[in-house]
Amino acid sequence: MFENSQPAWLQWQQSLLKARAFLLVLSMQNAADFSDVDEDGANGITTPAVYHGLRPLVRIMSVIAVLVFATLAVLIYLGVLPNFWSLGALVVPIYWSLWKLWHGPEDVSAVGDNHASWFVYYLCLASLYIIPPIQLIVFP
Repeated sequence: MFENSQPAWLQWQQSLLKARAFLLVLSMQNAADFSDVDEDGANGITTPAVYHGLRPLVRIMSVIAVLVFATLAVLIYLGVLPNFWSLGALVVPIYWSLWKLWHGPEDVSAVGDNHASWFVYYLCLASLYIIPPIQLIVFP
């Protein structure tokens, strides 16, 4: 009844893009744990921030982010994914947020009790889905 009418190559492309979004989530969602790492540790809650420590976790997050953008660039270069070159612009806010986590892991925003990187993360996650269509409209 609900057959998937998309061609296999399009399903493959969409899966690769979704995998990049998943890796970005895997990397940046940890920013939420930075604001309450002491409380989590004191209450016996083991989060990645408690388990690894803040600086090592930023390193892990950075490696995952590099993998996201490196594989995205390779897949675009090889023609496996459409040339959504505009997604490269997300490197700037992602690495700004990682830099902020590295240099001020305890800095918490007055809005929402989270590190500023948490908000940047959500902006970038939404942009993964917003930027490609805008690119297609502006640069057909």
